[in-house]
Amino acid sequence: MVNFRTVLLSSLLLASLPAGVWAQATGQVSGQVVDPSGAVVPEAAIQLTNEGTNQSRNGKTAGDGFYTFALVNPG
Repeated sequence: MVNFRTVLLSSLLLASLPAGVWAQATGQVSGQVVDPSGAVVPEAAIQLTNEGTNQSRNGKTAGDGFYTFALVNPG
């Protein structure tokens, strides 16, 4: 006879594995643009390029020279 609790716990365990096993992590790239004297460069045009796929994203720095590219795929 099959134990209902064992089947239920096994099913819950298996259902929770794919999310962790198959999940693709993303990250972010951030920094600050400064000129040779160390002064921040506000609203500088910047580009992030994945050299493996040649895909790029464009952005601008904020008033304090900082930038962030969120949800960057691995690679």
